[in-house]
Amino acid sequence: MYEQQQHRVIGAGASAWCARQTSGERSGRGRAQHRWHNHAGSSGDHIMTIFNTGHIRNRFRTGASLLPMLLLLPAAAHAADASANADEASDAGAGEIVVTAQRREQSTMDVGINVTAISEERLKVERVERIGELKQLTSNVEVREIRPGGGQPVITIRGVGMNDFTVASNPSTSVYFDGVYSPNIGTISQQFFDVQSVEILKGPQSTLYGRNATAGAVTVSSAQPTDTLSGYLTGGLGNYRAFEGEGAISGPIGKGLTARISVRTRQMYDGWINNLYPGGHDIGQIHQAAVRAQLKWEATDSLTLRGIFGYQHEDDEPGAFTAFGRHVPGGAPGATTPFCPVSLANQIDFGNTCASLFGALRTSTDVHTISENDPWTVKGKAYTGTLIATWRGDGFAVTSTTGYLHWQENYIKSDALPITEQTAILDQRTWQWSQDLQIASTGTRPLEWMGGVYLSTANTNNPTYTIAPIQNGNFIGTNSADTRTAQAYAQLDWNVTPTLQLTAGARYIHEFNSKIGGTWKDVNKNGVVDVGDVNQAFMDDSIKQDAVSWKVGVNYKPSRDTLIYGSITHGFKSGGFIAPAVATNSSQLLPYKGEHLYAFEIGWKQNLWDNLVSLTTSLFYYKYNDMQTNQQQLVGNLLVNRFANLSDAHIKGVDFELAVRPVRGMELRFDGGLIDSWVGAFTSGGVNFPAGNRFANAPTFTGSASARYRWAVTDDLDMSLSGSVHRQSSVFTNTENTPIYRIDSDATLVNAQLQLIMPETGWTASLWAKNLTNDEYTNSTFQNGSAVNTVYNMPRTYGLSFTKKF
Repeated sequence: MYEQQQHRVIGAGASAWCARQTSGERSGRGRAQHRWHNHAGSSGDHIMTIFNTGHIRNRFRTGASLLPMLLLLPAAAHAADASANADEASDAGAGEIVVTAQRREQSTMDVGINVTAISEERLKVERVERIGELKQLTSNVEVREIRPGGGQPVITIRGVGMNDFTVASNPSTSVYFDGVYSPNIGTISQQFFDVQSVEILKGPQSTLYGRNATAGAVTVSSAQPTDTLSGYLTGGLGNYRAFEGEGAISGPIGKGLTARISVRTRQMYDGWINNLYPGGHDIGQIHQAAVRAQLKWEATDSLTLRGIFGYQHEDDEPGAFTAFGRHVPGGAPGATTPFCPVSLANQIDFGNTCASLFGALRTSTDVHTISENDPWTVKGKAYTGTLIATWRGDGFAVTSTTGYLHWQENYIKSDALPITEQTAILDQRTWQWSQDLQIASTGTRPLEWMGGVYLSTANTNNPTYTIAPIQNGNFIGTNSADTRTAQAYAQLDWNVTPTLQLTAGARYIHEFNSKIGGTWKDVNKNGVVDVGDVNQAFMDDSIKQDAVSWKVGVNYKPSRDTLIYGSITHGFKSGGFIAPAVATNSSQLLPYKGEHLYAFEIGWKQNLWDNLVSLTTSLFYYKYNDMQTNQQQLVGNLLVNRFANLSDAHIKGVDFELAVRPVRGMELRFDGGLIDSWVGAFTSGGVNFPAGNRFANAPTFTGSASARYRWAVTDDLDMSLSGSVHRQSSVFTNTENTPIYRIDSDATLVNAQLQLIMPETGWTASLWAKNLTNDEYTNSTFQNGSAVNTVYNMPRTYGLSFTKKF
């Protein structure tokens, strides 16, 4: 049932925007007015809502509003058209937003969860190309990526996340692609193309989404095959000699059998990072491609089968680190290596710190410059296969979701120093098989129920070869980790009265983790472990974990447009093994325990004036047991990362989201979030830290605003103008809150797009810009050897694209 309903969450709304009445029914000005009524009157359906953008079947009345200066001219020019259509829009009724946050189709006003759903249309308007850009569309969501342009994203929701980029670690946010769980941050680095909807669920979701959903869950749904011939083709050019192409074709191929093929390519042939190294070339090229094929078979009135097969490939030189200094745990702010050769004094960075014994990198205050002798290269590929079977009985439905994925990434990662201190060569691989079997009630009844079982087995193998001249040797790291899990879950929703619902759910989790691997000093430097190599650390161990996560909640709905809810949730994140590139002793490989999170939340959802205004707000308080965090250990000249458990930590905050549709064709959205995090006293690297530190990657404030206005220019031409801005406060990227790991703030990111739309012929031309103000902003900061590396995101990019729908 989950799969069958997923495509209806938002896709129906996207189709409604382009709905047209045949030309034979109306002509001339009357047809133009009717066309306006169909698409412009429902534009809010596709741009933004308080939580979601989805299946909204309402039309808007005109109204008076003070419009942003950017929109004054087109609004004034077409005020007469809007007034002429006011009578047509006066019959607007209350809209309905449909989501699958609880793995079945429901109105958002029946779901006691803070959920943001984003339609295919909005993803394209905002030009969301990867999961890391979702943070610009909602509040209290933070995403850090290890390389510019996307790669191994770490998602933090309401301050809950993990401050680690290794694929051996478990994420705190469960990410699902077409109902299949992605086991680590490498496998969620998938391209967004031909996506029907995305839902972001805030707060622990362990009951319905598994063991690693203490922060929340993100579900991504591909556009499904259609029973009529349809499709689209998009091509565009941008600065840095960029090219993009995307397309899909869908339709019937036999009785009850439909198919869909989707493709995408993204190319950037010029680098955007100026390499100051003598003879070095600019860095930042991107070469990515992906294809997805689907078959859907309506075998009987009760049975539906859907197969999804995907392949993605990348061959990038995605950017490089910027080294800013060396961090010594417990040292004074800006503590650095005390010795910097005088001969390299001109390479000391503008902050007057040394990154290593060889001197720091920075010779320019322009963050889009580097002095890189050994650029970072990435080659990756991923295969996915999913089979979804749905059988509908009398009052219930059974859904089976079987998934297989294989992800591989090879990269050479340097330390960004002018004289190499450390270079790591990795060959990371993950494969996973999973099976989810769910049975759920259908229809409305006093007691609605759902239950299921989930099984999976996965392996992550990420051997490394580290070239470390500062250690006078090379190091071979091996790591093979297996994870097997068996889970059972159930949830009951009791409609006590038409206005009161009680919810209770639980999930039993059994997990078995094993690891074999360690670090060898490659004495003869031949790249393989053989006689004569010195073992520094080794681990061959396993852990078993059993836990029960649960949720109880209450929904009070005094009217169809008002929901007040409260919940208490226990979430569980499994433990595991750390996999450092270089370990100096076996104690650094010891496992860490699972963490437990207790969440208390109350919320309010409100639609006003036939959905002309939508509002939501939620208050939450989280309490941790055995909070997992990445800590550092100084061993000689190297800093080694390892996971540890903290005994005491909590977080509290608020989400606020508002969507306003002041006139037909326009929607304004405002999102804001505040969080206050607190970590108890702990020890890291032999240093005692007092209570009061903030969580890693937990900004105190996040905020965004966006607007879109679409109006009719002529009978056959519409225009659309959209823009968005995102801002957040400073953040630490480590639990120790070391100043050198502080990101003062992201830039005020501004995106904009102007579209010319010819709805009768299916053509759209788009002029777009991302990071319009060309602000320099930090993506992530982390340790690499003894250097503190910072990754900056891309500067202003812009381009022109054309889309043809049929």
